[in-house]
This record gives sequence, structure tokens and C-alpha cells, in this order.
Amino acid sequence: LLRLKKQQGQISDADYDKKIIELTIERYQRLKDSGKDAANDPEYQAATKQVSLMVKKLSESQNPADQERAKKIKEAVAKGIKDVDAAKK
Repeated sequence: LLRLKKQQGQISDADYDKKIIELTIERYQRLKDSGKDAANDPEYQAATKQVSLMVKKLSESQNPADQERAKKIKEAVAKGIKDVDAAKK
């Protein structure tokens, strides 16, 4: 649904990226809350693969703005996951 809204121009790149980041971190949080390990959870791996492919495509773009978007997404997700892990300790 989010991707469809993006394709139809209903949300901006910034809002799309923000929502992708939020959803990825929320998914990780739910996984940790259930006591599962992200590395061994096929559902989590499949869901995050989509985000990884999007970030990879942006990173490989010749457009510097796309490369910057990819960098920001990666950094925000990494920080969010680190915060979740720190809260679990």
C-alpha cells in the first residue's frame, strides 16, 4: 500500500522514507519483543529484504540525491535497531 501511494505521487520521497524507516524498526521491535532472533526469522528476513533492495538501488543511482536518501535510510534504521537492542539490555 505504501509503495502504491508512492507510485501514485500521493506521498513525498521524504514521507515514504520516514515510513519505511518506522516500519522496519517497528518490525524489529516486535521481533525482539517476541524473543526471536532476526537472523533466524524468515518472515523478518523477507520483509527487510525489500527495504535492502530499495536502499541498494538508491545507492547505485547516478543521482546524488538518491545516494543521500539511501545513506539516510541506512543510518536511521541502524540507529533504530541499536536503540531497540540497547533498550532490551
